[in-house]
Amino acid sequence: MKKHSVWKLFVGVLAMAAMLSACQSTQNNASETVNNTAAANTNAPLTLCQSCTADGYYQTEVFYTDKTNVNLTYFDFNSKKQIFLCEQPGCTHDTESCRSHVVGIPYVINDSLVLFSMTESETTPDNIQLADKNGANRRLLMEFPADCRVSTPVYHDGQNLYMMAEQSIPDTADIVKKIVKVSLQDGSLTEIYAFDKKDYAASLSGAWGRNLVISHYRMDEQHNVYSDKCFLNMDTGEMDDEPLAVLDAENEGAVVGDGVLYRIKYPEQKIEILDLETKETQTVDYAPVAASIDGTLEPDVGLSVVEPGILRLYFKDFSGEEAKHYDVMFNIESGEYHPFTLFKPYNHTIIEPLAETKDSFLVQTDWKASSAGVDEMGYEIQRFDAQYAMISKSDYENSIPNYIPIASDIYPDAWEK
Repeated sequence: MKKHSVWKLFVGVLAMAAMLSACQSTQNNASETVNNTAAANTNAPLTLCQSCTADGYYQTEVFYTDKTNVNLTYFDFNSKKQIFLCEQPGCTHDTESCRSHVVGIPYVINDSLVLFSMTESETTPDNIQLADKNGANRRLLMEFPADCRVSTPVYHDGQNLYMMAEQSIPDTADIVKKIVKVSLQDGSLTEIYAFDKKDYAASLSGAWGRNLVISHYRMDEQHNVYSDKCFLNMDTGEMDDEPLAVLDAENEGAVVGDGVLYRIKYPEQKIEILDLETKETQTVDYAPVAASIDGTLEPDVGLSVVEPGILRLYFKDFSGEEAKHYDVMFNIESGEYHPFTLFKPYNHTIIEPLAETKDSFLVQTDWKASSAGVDEMGYEIQRFDAQYAMISKSDYENSIPNYIPIASDIYPDAWEK
């Protein structure tokens, strides 16, 4: 294979935000189903689809050579190495015969890979495929037509996938949102719930037990905007009459994760924490955190859950000529806090966990730019190579950059044969 000028674009974030065409399934030709006797329990709680196991992490990578190649790569936590998901000797990984050559989002469910394939082809519909965890034995589960779109996040119970779909109504400009279920056994698609037209801004924002958490946005006669979060039961297809929470969108925000509802009250600078199982509530004060930051901060505060009990709070300051952003780690039990300072040197964006083990996170630490030759016009071609590492959860939470680098077998050797 001739030597190519190559640059690589990391698309792990795409895997959490990509939109896939979908709505109704066609006849599938899956020869096998996802096997797991535990999955036979239809009362299993809904779980967010993930791209990792205890042993490694799957990621879609886009490579640009003289053509565009999309491949699955695998991060082995034990060997600290990233490889193509392919074991064929001498494979160049740039043809469809390579088991890593796939356009899609990889999820690990039971003992299989579930691949949301985005072909962007008029002749090959978007589809869901199944494969073994090493990428072998890939087979079609179902295909989607083009009149609907399905978005992440996607949840599963071991037997089915659950997601939000948007269907275009023929001859009108209307779009109807639906919650749909896709069987991992036969690829059949079932509509669980159809939203009213007024719920055009409804979104899927979490899960608990057999319920999805649905966010709605409302506007009253005074044009005040409210957001409510409700349980939608996957077994009955019914929405709870009583909302889990009703938020004043201008003065409140909420995040659902790990069976907990975090409700941020901006004017009071407090976080109300509701345990969805016990219904017990706890209120913590983040005013000391905000007071420790110099500047005139915006009232709204972002929140993400790093670990149970450990939150990252995002503050914004637009008082100066340039906007400033502050990130703070906050222990809700002890009240301790400190600035979060792990950023990529290349573009100074936050270093986010991609996957986790019991004690560590997999992270992208930086982009490494280098020359990859010149083009026909004599202009230099830049190659951008993502740098990955493992970091202990303790070091991450305390912003200590003790990284264990991830070696890579995917670039450039595979493309320079």
